Amino acid sequence: MQAIVYYISLPFIYLISILPFWILYRISDILYILLFYVIRYRKSLVLKNMKKSFPEKSDKEIKEIRKKFYHFFIDLLMETIKIFTISEKQLVKRCKINNLSLFNEINRSDKDYVVVTGHFGNWEIAGSVVSLNIKHTLYVLYKPLSNKYFDRLIYNSRMRFGTR
Repeated sequence: MQAIVYYISLPFIYLISILPFWILYRISDILYILLFYVIRYRKSLVLKNMKKSFPEKSDKEIKEIRKKFYHFFIDLLMETIKIFTISEKQLVKRCKINNLSLFNEINRSDKDYVVVTGHFGNWEIAGSVVSLNIKHTLYVLYKPLSNKYFDRLIYNSRMRFGTR
Protein backbone atom coordinates (compact mmCIF):
# COMPACT_ATOMS: atom_id res chain seq x y z
CA MET A 1 0.00 0.00 0.00
CA GLN A 2 2.88 2.40 0.79
CA ALA A 3 4.29 1.89 -2.69
CA ILE A 4 0.92 2.58 -4.33
CA VAL A 5 0.47 5.85 -2.42
CA TYR A 6 4.04 6.85 -3.26
CA TYR A 7 3.87 6.12 -6.98
CA ILE A 8 0.49 7.83 -7.34
CA SER A 9 1.74 10.89 -5.42
CA LEU A 10 5.16 11.20 -7.05
CA PRO A 11 4.11 12.88 -10.33
CA PHE A 12 2.05 15.45 -8.40
CA ILE A 13 4.93 16.11 -6.01
CA TYR A 14 7.33 16.81 -8.88
CA LEU A 15 4.73 18.91 -10.68
CA ILE A 16 4.34 21.02 -7.55
CA SER A 17 8.13 21.14 -7.17
CA ILE A 18 8.69 22.86 -10.51
CA LEU A 19 6.21 25.65 -9.77
CA PRO A 20 7.56 29.09 -8.85
CA PHE A 21 7.48 30.03 -5.18
CA TRP A 22 4.71 32.59 -5.57
CA ILE A 23 2.38 29.85 -6.86
CA LEU A 24 3.51 27.45 -4.12
CA TYR A 25 2.56 29.99 -1.48
CA ARG A 26 -0.88 30.48 -3.06
CA ILE A 27 -1.39 26.70 -2.99
CA SER A 28 -0.20 26.78 0.62
CA ASP A 29 -2.86 29.37 1.48
CA ILE A 30 -5.56 27.14 0.00
CA LEU A 31 -4.22 24.05 1.77
CA TYR A 32 -4.16 26.00 5.03
CA ILE A 33 -7.88 26.67 4.73
CA LEU A 34 -8.58 23.03 3.89
CA LEU A 35 -6.40 21.64 6.68
CA PHE A 36 -7.42 24.10 9.37
CA TYR A 37 -11.10 24.75 8.69
CA VAL A 38 -12.34 21.77 6.66
CA ILE A 39 -10.27 18.70 7.55
CA ARG A 40 -9.34 20.11 10.97
CA TYR A 41 -6.11 18.12 10.84
CA ARG A 42 -5.01 17.23 14.40
CA LYS A 43 -6.58 20.45 15.60
CA SER A 44 -7.37 19.28 19.14
CA LEU A 45 -3.92 17.72 19.58
CA VAL A 46 -2.19 20.91 18.41
CA LEU A 47 -4.40 22.98 20.74
CA LYS A 48 -3.65 20.69 23.69
CA ASN A 49 0.11 20.82 23.04
CA MET A 50 0.10 24.60 22.66
CA LYS A 51 -1.74 25.06 25.94
CA LYS A 52 0.92 22.92 27.62
CA SER A 53 3.73 24.83 25.88
CA PHE A 54 2.33 28.30 26.55
CA PRO A 55 0.42 28.09 29.85
CA GLU A 56 0.76 31.86 30.34
CA LYS A 57 -1.07 32.64 27.06
CA SER A 58 -4.78 33.37 26.86
CA ASP A 59 -7.11 31.21 24.75
CA LYS A 60 -7.23 33.98 22.17
CA GLU A 61 -3.41 34.10 21.95
CA ILE A 62 -3.22 30.30 21.71
CA LYS A 63 -5.71 30.28 18.84
CA GLU A 64 -3.65 32.89 17.01
CA ILE A 65 -0.44 30.91 17.54
CA ARG A 66 -2.21 27.77 16.31
CA LYS A 67 -3.27 29.50 13.09
CA LYS A 68 0.28 30.71 12.53
CA PHE A 69 1.56 27.19 13.15
CA TYR A 70 -0.72 25.76 10.46
CA HIS A 71 0.41 28.43 7.98
CA PHE A 72 4.04 27.64 8.82
CA PHE A 73 3.44 23.89 8.58
CA ILE A 74 1.96 24.08 5.07
CA ASP A 75 4.59 26.58 3.88
CA LEU A 76 7.27 24.21 5.19
CA LEU A 77 5.69 21.32 3.29
CA MET A 78 5.61 23.33 0.04
CA GLU A 79 9.21 24.52 0.47
CA THR A 80 10.36 20.98 1.22
CA ILE A 81 8.73 19.75 -2.00
CA LYS A 82 10.42 22.61 -3.88
CA ILE A 83 13.84 21.31 -2.77
CA PHE A 84 13.45 18.35 -5.16
CA THR A 85 14.02 20.62 -8.17
CA ILE A 86 15.34 23.95 -6.86
CA SER A 87 18.59 25.25 -8.33
CA GLU A 88 21.62 25.90 -6.15
CA LYS A 89 21.47 29.61 -6.98
CA GLN A 90 17.80 29.89 -6.05
CA LEU A 91 18.36 27.89 -2.86
CA VAL A 92 21.15 30.17 -1.64
CA LYS A 93 19.07 33.24 -2.55
CA ARG A 94 16.22 32.04 -0.31
CA CYS A 95 18.22 31.39 2.84
CA LYS A 96 20.89 33.48 4.52
CA ILE A 97 22.81 31.94 7.38
CA ASN A 98 24.91 34.27 9.50
CA ASN A 99 28.40 33.35 10.69
CA LEU A 100 28.99 30.41 8.33
CA SER A 101 32.68 31.19 8.68
CA LEU A 102 32.42 29.92 12.25
CA PHE A 103 32.08 26.35 10.87
CA ASN A 104 35.33 26.71 8.94
CA GLU A 105 37.10 28.21 11.96
CA ILE A 106 36.05 25.24 14.09
CA ASN A 107 37.14 22.83 11.35
CA ARG A 108 40.60 24.43 11.30
CA SER A 109 40.92 23.77 15.03
CA ASP A 110 40.92 20.03 14.28
CA LYS A 111 38.39 19.34 17.05
CA ASP A 112 35.20 17.35 16.81
CA TYR A 113 31.98 19.27 17.28
CA VAL A 114 28.22 18.90 17.19
CA VAL A 115 25.79 21.63 16.18
CA VAL A 116 22.25 21.36 17.51
CA THR A 117 19.44 23.38 15.99
CA GLY A 118 15.74 23.59 16.56
CA HIS A 119 12.92 23.30 14.10
CA PHE A 120 12.79 27.00 13.36
CA GLY A 121 12.32 28.20 9.81
CA ASN A 122 12.88 25.63 7.10
CA TRP A 123 15.61 23.31 8.38
CA GLU A 124 15.62 21.42 5.07
CA ILE A 125 16.65 24.54 3.15
CA ALA A 126 19.03 25.66 5.91
CA GLY A 127 20.85 22.32 5.97
CA SER A 128 21.33 22.40 2.22
CA VAL A 129 22.63 25.98 2.30
CA VAL A 130 25.07 25.11 5.09
CA SER A 131 26.29 22.10 3.06
CA LEU A 132 26.93 24.34 0.08
CA ASN A 133 28.91 26.86 2.11
CA ILE A 134 31.19 24.89 4.40
CA LYS A 135 34.32 22.96 3.52
CA HIS A 136 33.43 19.80 5.39
CA THR A 137 30.51 17.42 5.07
CA LEU A 138 27.40 18.18 7.10
CA TYR A 139 25.90 15.06 8.69
CA VAL A 140 22.38 15.24 10.09
CA LEU A 141 20.42 12.93 12.33
CA TYR A 142 16.76 12.38 11.64
CA LYS A 143 13.94 9.99 12.38
CA PRO A 144 13.07 8.02 9.23
CA LEU A 145 9.54 8.41 7.88
CA SER A 146 7.18 5.48 8.36
CA ASN A 147 6.71 5.18 4.58
CA LYS A 148 10.03 3.83 3.30
CA TYR A 149 9.40 5.19 -0.21
CA PHE A 150 8.82 8.76 0.96
CA ASP A 151 11.69 8.37 3.39
CA ARG A 152 14.04 7.57 0.50
CA LEU A 153 12.70 10.56 -1.48
CA ILE A 154 13.35 12.95 1.42
CA TYR A 155 16.73 11.33 2.10
CA ASN A 156 17.79 11.88 -1.51
CA SER A 157 16.56 15.49 -1.50
CA ARG A 158 18.75 16.17 1.54
CA MET A 159 21.76 14.67 -0.20
CA ARG A 160 21.37 16.77 -3.38
CA PHE A 161 23.53 19.57 -2.06
CA GLY A 162 26.02 17.50 -0.08
CA THR A 163 24.33 16.86 3.26
CA ARG A 164 24.80 13.34 4.57
